[in-house]
Amino acid sequence: MCPEIMREVAGKFEFVCDAVLNDYICLAVKEEEYPGIKANIGSKTTGKLYTGISDEGVDRLDVFEGEYYQRTEVMVEDIDGTKYMADTYMFRDKYSDFLCSIEWDFQDFEKNGKKLFEDNYFGWKELAE
Repeated sequence: MCPEIMREVAGKFEFVCDAVLNDYICLAVKEEEYPGIKANIGSKTTGKLYTGISDEGVDRLDVFEGEYYQRTEVMVEDIDGTKYMADTYMFRDKYSDFLCSIEWDFQDFEKNGKKLFEDNYFGWKELAE
């Protein structure tokens, strides 16, 4: 969702646009600043579509996202309705108890949680090792 964090983790990318993922919901993770996506028929979640990420960048994303997430290919669409196959990181079912019942709010993250996330998220340490 956040281009600055994506660039820090994955490096360069060529394209960013807003995208919608149908039949999935983005929920807050208990006691964390970051979200988890899971299937939920009838829901829509918005995000960013990035292209041009190198294989090394994808490997770094896999490490950064950690064990709670599984990279999964999904169909997303842009604001014009153009559909794309894209990878996203779904929250693994075995960790679903860590998800809240409330939707995660990106604007709230930018305003209140981003700095805390950047200061405390253990994924940064994993990337450095």
